[in-house]
Amino acid sequence: MDPAPQEVWRLATVAQVIAAGERYADEVLRDYRDIRPVAPAGCYARTTPLLLDDEEATEPTRQELAVYYAVLIQNYAERSALFLRDARVAGQGAVLACSGTLITESVAEFTARGLVPDGLVMIEANTYGLLKGVSRRIERPCLLAKRPWYRNYGHWLVDCATVIAMAAATGLSEGAAIVIGCYESPALERVVRATIEEFAGGSEVLVHSDDEVWEFNALCYLTPLHVPPLFKLPDGLRMLKTRLLPTCSAPCSPNRRLFVSRGRSGLRERFRSVPPNRTQSPLLSGL
Repeated sequence: MDPAPQEVWRLATVAQVIAAGERYADEVLRDYRDIRPVAPAGCYARTTPLLLDDEEATEPTRQELAVYYAVLIQNYAERSALFLRDARVAGQGAVLACSGTLITESVAEFTARGLVPDGLVMIEANTYGLLKGVSRRIERPCLLAKRPWYRNYGHWLVDCATVIAMAAATGLSEGAAIVIGCYESPALERVVRATIEEFAGGSEVLVHSDDEVWEFNALCYLTPLHVPPLFKLPDGLRMLKTRLLPTCSAPCSPNRRLFVSRGRSGLRERFRSVPPNRTQSPLLSGL
């Protein structure tokens, strides 16, 4: 039987953490040392899909997609970097501040679906505990590049690679070790490390296992650059595209489409085949 948690953390947003720090600026339990803006608040436009293949989708899925596609203007708040003192990281990037706060944004992918974040146990509503103690203390400054679902390539790209790119562009990665998750796929880990080398060459890389709890003397945490299901920071994606994709001069054909099968992995199901004489757009209902 697992032991009872010795400490508890209560959910609080980054804005609440900052507000508390401003109010109690001289208190020992102040969570952060500094805050830096990474990207200003803004908005961007999106277009509705030209074609949606939802014939095999359930009615709830259709309704959910209709809500998403109705949002044609995406607003977003300022993205910031918090330099947390004595913070802990557990599970898939759950950030626990020293004053007893579990940063909401670091576990939102779990809590938004009524799930308990990896590495934590629920005590009561919005209150969580750790069953394991700190296994490692990191004294040097670190940048956290680990978020929920990081093992999925798409999530790595929009959740973690964008963080590394933005941190490099704003000088946040200078002199900092970069904390990533533990990738079971050697191929994906090579991609991750090659991306880090491209944006922050020479940085030390620390691999945090989901079943460990690390404590950091100084942890740089960026407010999410991707918030499912809709928001992705344009500047983050633009930096990846500019740096990683070579310039292509070949003409684009409006009639050519590529379809990639995910296979039968987890909740993903293989898209049904497309007849040669029919053009379809697959339904990405799992995203």
